[in-house]
Amino acid sequence: MAVKTLVILLDSADPALVANWAAEGKLPTIASIMERGGHRNIENLPGFGSSVFWSSLFTGVDPSFHGGYYKDQPKPPRYVVDRFDRNFRSAPFWKVLEDEGRQVVVFDAPEAPVAGLQKGIELYDWLSHRRDGPPGSSPPNLIAELISRFGDDPLKGNANMAYRQGMSAEDVARLCSQRAEQRTRASLEILGERDWDMFMVNYSEPHDIGHLVWHMHDGGESAMGNADDNPLLRCYRDADMAIGQLLPLMEPNGKAFIVLGPGMEPRVTFNSFLPEILRAFQGKQRKSTKRWLSDAATRLMVSGILPEHFSETLKKLKRQFANKARRGAGLRYFALPNNDNAGAVRICLRGREPDGLVEPGAEYDALCNEISERLMAIRDATGENPIVSEIIKIRSDYDGPNLDLLPDLFVVWNRNAETASIRSPDIGTLENTEFGVRSGDHTQLGMLISSEALSETIPPKLDPMGVNRLLTAAI
Repeated sequence: MAVKTLVILLDSADPALVANWAAEGKLPTIASIMERGGHRNIENLPGFGSSVFWSSLFTGVDPSFHGGYYKDQPKPPRYVVDRFDRNFRSAPFWKVLEDEGRQVVVFDAPEAPVAGLQKGIELYDWLSHRRDGPPGSSPPNLIAELISRFGDDPLKGNANMAYRQGMSAEDVARLCSQRAEQRTRASLEILGERDWDMFMVNYSEPHDIGHLVWHMHDGGESAMGNADDNPLLRCYRDADMAIGQLLPLMEPNGKAFIVLGPGMEPRVTFNSFLPEILRAFQGKQRKSTKRWLSDAATRLMVSGILPEHFSETLKKLKRQFANKARRGAGLRYFALPNNDNAGAVRICLRGREPDGLVEPGAEYDALCNEISERLMAIRDATGENPIVSEIIKIRSDYDGPNLDLLPDLFVVWNRNAETASIRSPDIGTLENTEFGVRSGDHTQLGMLISSEALSETIPPKLDPMGVNRLLTAAI
């Protein structure tokens, strides 16, 4: 039994670390593939986070077409923020492959639409970085069989929660190694069942480890750098060994691709400030008691004290109150949830929101410019560094049919700024109330590695849609 094309995803592995450690001999399997094949850099779409890196890579279209940018986003018809789940407007490329008669397996593809394969195998929310729901599969009965044989996720679909509840970095790293081994054993069994045209499997461990223990690699307490007991290096080595186990199941003239990213760097975000900043711009600051209650509710939701269904109920109630307060305050713009790399701003646009206040066209453009200028003027605790490095105006760059599901502005944070507090003449001084446990967050960079040399016509840097085109042409 053999596979023609093997696609291995290393979710959130950092391309610079992979390249350096491969060159140093610490990742021998990846190094051997790079030596005999080729690679290209990947750069994510400006302002968008890791969700779009993968969803646009899988669908081949930008988010104004597939409609997804984050796990929580505006939902028609009232455009209240709610769980997006997998409600994509575009199909992933493996659905097209099956429709063409190919035999395919897709194992825990991150941030992906569920295609509902009829002849192949599709596994989701089993051994992934973040579960969007209970583990599932096509065919439907397969997931229960696999869990009974190989076990469920030892981190229960949420490494952040395990870490927050007191699990040590060493324990998280150990369970990530266990999960990678489970995935490899299940993959080897599925690969051995029959011949496949494509087998795609995602190793999500670099995502968990990169977020939670980046400080142990990058400096600060217990810095380990390139030491052998660095949990990040151990995680990458686990992936390298797994790839070495999977490669022999390729047919003699088969192809292998490794797709990794978006990478990691120290986490610096001002997302927790943004709702109050935007309210202050409009003279609508919340009373300190309401801010305290909102923060307390969020802390409770992510603490792990409450059963999951209670946390979800509290989250829905919090969103309902927030939406009612926004409408009652007559806010012309407000913050949306987003990845830590950038804040997201939505304008209350007439003809889009039921309670729209801003006219499309000149008024909308002028307001976007005003918000951008005021945000760019805010400084960090030192008074020296701007907290914003760039403002992305979505409607200037995208025009797909699902544009209304996206924010209007991305506020890209300056990761050289200090996060203790911020200040400006517009808002005064605000102290940070952020309570995350992550020390690492995503860059915009990834990498594609091919077991075969790549044509010189392929540019040195690809966007996610370009990776889609390259993969689908090669399979």
